[in-house]
Amino acid sequence: MVRLFLIDVMNDKAEELNIEPYDLDKFHELLNCRCFDIPKRRIGGKYFDIYCDDEGLIKDEQPPVSAYSISEREPMLVGNLIIANHDMAGNTTDLSDEDIKLIKENLIFATSPAKPNGYKLLACEY
Repeated sequence: MVRLFLIDVMNDKAEELNIEPYDLDKFHELLNCRCFDIPKRRIGGKYFDIYCDDEGLIKDEQPPVSAYSISEREPMLVGNLIIANHDMAGNTTDLSDEDIKLIKENLIFATSPAKPNGYKLLACEY
């Protein structure tokens, strides 16, 4: 089991969770997608792996923006996200207490036509 952080923009949840790192069905379920990508993004000055829907931007009904660049003033990722660390071999590893705190400090509140009551999304950079 690894300690990760889920940002579920569909259900307005932002929480840590523990899952098996190679349970691809669970990742697909949590991300609500068929195919995911793992870009690296900087959150509060530290780089993390961010699991995201690889097809989110080309879906007919696009999911809400889930990661936003404050400096570039542009959306970066859409749909649910799972944030993780990795080791030198590229294996998914646990987030520390400090990592979880940093991620929570970089959650922002936004509204959109699809989410007029607002929801939490991640402020991060390339």
